[in-house]
Amino acid sequence: MDQDEHHQLRIAFEAHYQGLVGLCVLLTGRPAEAEDLAQEAFVRAATHVRNIEPDRLAAYLRSSAINAWRNRLRSEGTWRRYLPRVAPSSGQVDPSGGVDDRDMIWRALSTLPARQRACLVLRYYEGLSEAEIADVLGCTPGTVKSQTHKALKNLRKEVQPDG
Repeated sequence: MDQDEHHQLRIAFEAHYQGLVGLCVLLTGRPAEAEDLAQEAFVRAATHVRNIEPDRLAAYLRSSAINAWRNRLRSEGTWRRYLPRVAPSSGQVDPSGGVDDRDMIWRALSTLPARQRACLVLRYYEGLSEAEIADVLGCTPGTVKSQTHKALKNLRKEVQPDG
């Protein structure tokens, strides 16, 4: 990596790291894993920075972090098939306890399938358009629309189970 590439990556890190960690926290629910995913996205970007247009670097980082998250989900799913189920960690919120609205919404969001969760996070946290989300997730805008619709429907059921 030459000096210009190093400088470009440093500027991108300063501009995008915190936002990328925030995105990953919403996807994973775990701050430490979110930081790992954000760092992994920057490591991947470092090896390709000379081929990425500066105005596309933020989108590349988001896509890279989301792909790393998806890969982890696939890996976790494989392990779950072969390992016995364990009790939830004590760090998880007890659904029967008195929790505020953010906790309730977080619990509901964490029950969504990965693609639905990603669509909601990219739309409402990152503020991306359907076309931009489709670009990040590698799907069509129609898929983004349907996944977002399904996600919102599922959230409503989870948050308001009686109505």
